[in-house]
Amino acid sequence: MASLQKIEAKRKPTSGKGATAKYLWRMQFDLDGKRPTLRLGLMSEKSAKEVAGHIDHLLESRKHNTGTSEGTKAWLCSAEPALLKKLHAFGLCGIVENPSIANFVASFIAAKKLNSAERTIVAFKRVEQHLNDYFPSKRLSDITPADAKAFWSYLRNDLGLADNTAKRRFGRAREIFNDALESEAISKNPFKVKSLSVSVGSAVKQYVPRESVQAVIEWLPADKLEWKLLFAFGRFIGCRMPSEIVNLTWDDIDWVANTIRLESPKTASKGKPERLVPIFPEVAKLLLSQSETVPTGTVYVFPTLRLHANTSTTAVKFVKAAGVIVWDKFWNALRASCETDLMDKYDLRRACAWIGNSPRIAMKHYALLRKSDYLDVGIENKGLTSTKSDVKSDEEQARIGENE
Repeated sequence: MASLQKIEAKRKPTSGKGATAKYLWRMQFDLDGKRPTLRLGLMSEKSAKEVAGHIDHLLESRKHNTGTSEGTKAWLCSAEPALLKKLHAFGLCGIVENPSIANFVASFIAAKKLNSAERTIVAFKRVEQHLNDYFPSKRLSDITPADAKAFWSYLRNDLGLADNTAKRRFGRAREIFNDALESEAISKNPFKVKSLSVSVGSAVKQYVPRESVQAVIEWLPADKLEWKLLFAFGRFIGCRMPSEIVNLTWDDIDWVANTIRLESPKTASKGKPERLVPIFPEVAKLLLSQSETVPTGTVYVFPTLRLHANTSTTAVKFVKAAGVIVWDKFWNALRASCETDLMDKYDLRRACAWIGNSPRIAMKHYALLRKSDYLDVGIENKGLTSTKSDVKSDEEQARIGENE
């Protein structure tokens, strides 16, 4: 049995004829053997009773698996996003016919929070802002494929986003509308435009030679040991930055088994909350030095950098100062370069297990080609070596300073 309670009186917002007193309201109801509390917020008594009536109907619909009335559907379409989030958390939103974009996206993100990493939610909230800015007050069914193409142009031209950034955000908008399609809120996904690809291939990443990162590590002064270790984790372990170093503790380092346990928030919702990687030789010495340097009782392997707001910005400065050419897609390029080397030295099975992705994703987004891949094939062309000395390897290119 649901109950409606007035919990705190507020002054009238205005005075004079027609002024309506507003109060804070809350509801308590039976749900799955529990009795949760739902705070409705500040509203008049008449509005509170109306809202309570719709929520009572949603409770009955959920209990008996019946349809939602047209009146409640209409109310859900116009309800405040904050209230919708609360209802969605209780599984009470039901199927809303033709909701507004703002309300549906708010509900989608509220559900997404239940099994997604924080960074994923941040990414979807950016897209939420773009959709609300470009489609103010529009409903889902109002959006056409032409509108979706115009939204793509808005991302690229009006917001000035890079091509791959725009692709990712357009892809998230497509995912939101696909959820609307599966919920039968719309009959067709307008963002599924064949002429607009949202995939980002490996061609946009640059292979970063091991020697480039080693040069930066050697250049860094002794008091930057934590930074040295961060570069090593990026290039030789392929860490997702910063999510996989934030909670890394010394208890996650097993010297006997030669493993490092990394929490992986990005894949936690897919049943892979962590991955084990070997303590590679390029990392072992730095890791041991760090363990001997930090104060006794230190919990985290990266006690300072785990709280750093943007490691890539500072890391780029170190790369430039070391006389090494900066690469694009900073941490992601190091991760892809690491997996490329692991594929060559070991095999695809172990490389994917250690990096924490599938063979399909590895081959599509992480397998890179190096200049040496072509030069190695040409070694047998002994009669055509006169110009070979003019071709610089990956390592030589990487060591060239910016002022050359």
